[in-house]
Amino acid sequence: MTDKNIANKKIPVSSTREVMFGLSFVFNFGFVILVPALLGIFLGLTLDNKFGTKPIATVISLTVGMILGFGAGIFQVKQFINKSKKT
Repeated sequence: MTDKNIANKKIPVSSTREVMFGLSFVFNFGFVILVPALLGIFLGLTLDNKFGTKPIATVISLTVGMILGFGAGIFQVKQFINKSKKT
């Protein structure tokens, strides 16, 4: 096939939807894991500065945030798998 034929080839709509769904899943998955960890850091630093307990509150809050983010990520993957099985 020449480059001209490749450029003119139409991509099926269903294929484009699957790619967009996959990309949205990846970005959303990263967001779901990152946000609780960042909130944990912010909360921990705030508590440490208020009570003078550096770095205890930060470590605890970050750990809780990571656990919550990991749990939310697992939940999202399960939903993705269930949705993939239905289609």
